[in-house]
Amino acid sequence: SDNAPAMWSFYEGVVGLPRLENLRHSPTYQEVFFTLPPGKLKVQSFDTPMGPATTGYRGLAIARDGLAEARSLRDPDGLAVTLVPRGARGVTSAGITVGVRDVDAQERFLIEGMGARRHAGGLRVGDTQIFVEEDANARPTTPTCRRGFVYITLIVNDCRAAHADLVAAGAEHSARVLRLMDRCLFSWVKDPAGNWI
Repeated sequence: SDNAPAMWSFYEGVVGLPRLENLRHSPTYQEVFFTLPPGKLKVQSFDTPMGPATTGYRGLAIARDGLAEARSLRDPDGLAVTLVPRGARGVTSAGITVGVRDVDAQERFLIEGMGARRHAGGLRVGDTQIFVEEDANARPTTPTCRRGFVYITLIVNDCRAAHADLVAAGAEHSARVLRLMDRCLFSWVKDPAGNWI
């Protein structure tokens, strides 16, 4: 986001996610992490203007205790964010909606590459519920440094093996395994629909 203070205020104050840490990478770029147990939500924050992303990631659902019904919101960058009662549609932590041209190919990739399993009308990967929807107008994705929901991150024990498994299941290799300071190893791929992981 190039609208960082508003995004931080939305996810912390409106959505209610505690801020975990700010990780500054340069004078104009930082990652801001929010606690979304058992994972995290990250907002990439840029001080320079950026254009909007084109991506298949369409929405984010966040489970909340004490809700009687879903509550639809929109974050400052325009992403549809829905607060849902914990367990609704299988969402116990976070849920992601992704729009693709070929639902069967996307679901196959999630099952074969990420070990997803069918659950409550979606596909479950770890603690995240993924809903795959057909979108005949899906377009090629833009680079990741754009405004919007641009990628998902899988936290794994063996980055090299996970990268190889995703490519074998149909992902497009985009960046080899790299080290981020002393924090982690990471790599980039695109799923068969072109969405960044």
